[in-house]
Amino acid sequence: MLKEFRKYSYGEKELLNIPERPERSHKGTFGRLLVIGGSYGMSGAAYFSAHAAYRSGVGLVEIYSDEENRGILQTLIPEAIITGYSTETYDSGDLRVAIRRCDAISIGMGLGCSNTARTVLATVLQESRVPTVIDADALNLIAHDGELFRLMCERRDNAAGVIVTPHFGEMSRLCGVSISDIANDTVHIAKDFADRTGAVCLLKDRNTVVCEPGCDDIFINTSGCSGLATAGSGDVLAGIIGALCAYGVPSAEAARLGAYVHGLAGEVASAKLSEYSVMARDIIDSLTFVFRRAEIFRSEKGMPKR
Repeated sequence: MLKEFRKYSYGEKELLNIPERPERSHKGTFGRLLVIGGSYGMSGAAYFSAHAAYRSGVGLVEIYSDEENRGILQTLIPEAIITGYSTETYDSGDLRVAIRRCDAISIGMGLGCSNTARTVLATVLQESRVPTVIDADALNLIAHDGELFRLMCERRDNAAGVIVTPHFGEMSRLCGVSISDIANDTVHIAKDFADRTGAVCLLKDRNTVVCEPGCDDIFINTSGCSGLATAGSGDVLAGIIGALCAYGVPSAEAARLGAYVHGLAGEVASAKLSEYSVMARDIIDSLTFVFRRAEIFRSEKGMPKR
């Protein structure tokens, strides 16, 4: 007999869970996110995550990416700090410094599965003591490397924790379970993975599931539409969640809020452009309407700014 869980979703009132922005503040008030991604030829993945993080309110983004991407990223998003690395003469020194000065990390978007990518991920898992969103290629590396899987599981003793954000294909590789079996039993598979690894598991689907280790309350996201099924959409989600973590939202709540906000942004973009025409950049642009809605909702509830 499969265990039954209490399932719940978010509505507009949960936008109040987004921390307010005090009048007396500076960029440090809202955290520093380290975005690690973008192998050669994949600069867009790092850009989408960084841009989405800024649109979600983070104070500062540092992008750690292949040196070949520096010029592109500095042109696309001059607000970000760019730290480049060479795959031919890789040295993790700059990465260790970046880890020490950030408040959260989003890793894996376009990172690739090279030996250098593996070294980068291993360094993050060993050195980081801040909330870490693991996405895309970082999940594929973990799925095929027992040592990386072990390092991820060891983070269960770190209160900051890990958030994994797989789609069905990535989850299949992580668990050794077929995609069809995952589709037929999404909640139990996500919950088992969360309990087994100690990671918050956000399993992407039409109704994305978020499971917190040791908690039998399961979040089912109901926002969103088919407009989100577009290249770069997952990179955007990783940036949103990373931003929420960086300015202090606990990991599990950041995953829930991130999924909800990402879905609302997809709805806004689709209403404007049609579900056929949405691109990742449109989801990012629509985040401004979602966060504005949060401000208006807080004002309507009579909650003055601090």
